[in-house]
Amino acid sequence: MTAVRIENEIRYAELETGVFIAPDGGVLLRKQGVADRVGFTVRELRRMGGAIFTHNHPGGGSFSPHDLARAGESGVAELRVVTPVFRHIMLLPPIETGPFWQTMLETEQNQIAVRLIDQVRIGVVHPKDYGLEVLHLAWVSIAAKMGFTYQRSKS
Repeated sequence: MTAVRIENEIRYAELETGVFIAPDGGVLLRKQGVADRVGFTVRELRRMGGAIFTHNHPGGGSFSPHDLARAGESGVAELRVVTPVFRHIMLLPPIETGPFWQTMLETEQNQIAVRLIDQVRIGVVHPKDYGLEVLHLAWVSIAAKMGFTYQRSKS
């Protein structure tokens, strides 16, 4: 699969790299940004409806609210992010843009953070993984509430 091949190329990169992939597996657009983001123009995003978008997160985290906002603007069918350890995938219905995702994610993270801190205290979650786990579990919860697919797997 094209996405997995690309993800294996970019997973350890220090700069974020984003790639739009057509349903037939062809690369539509590839760009490299800075350590925590890669930018696309509105014109570029409008041409990506139905595509797969994959990118790396050098910091190791799951999707950001910015990722979901860009997915909504472009109409991608599948959103992916790869880190040195994990592959995260969302299969998306048409979604809202704007501050919606930031607010929802912050609310979920706050609720999960309280519960997860006990897991750190008893040694179930390592302190260095705490923030990444809070983010991941927030997306698990949001996906269940909103009825879309989110998954994370070691890769």
